[in-house]
Amino acid sequence: MENLPSDWIECFKNPAIYILDEAHPFNASVVGNRITFTSFRNNVRTNVLWMDKYIQQANEVYKTMDAMYIAEEKSRRKREQAEQEELDRINESLKDL
Repeated sequence: MENLPSDWIECFKNPAIYILDEAHPFNASVVGNRITFTSFRNNVRTNVLWMDKYIQQANEVYKTMDAMYIAEEKSRRKREQAEQEELDRINESLKDL
């Protein structure tokens, strides 16, 4: 059983749009890749629909966060490469001194 990423769980547990009831993600248990929540019998259908919405919200926010992290990492690597190239140029220019 593969674990869900902690950032995804954080997105799931703190949805932007929610209803306060027994099926709020804060009350759900996330173990591995399984989400478990409690619901009163007469609310099961509604709560499952809300859980689907919470999962969809978490997926969307996590995907955006992941893309942002990837872009930041790419930018950092590019900056480090440019700095290294500059150091190499300086070292090369000082080599004959």
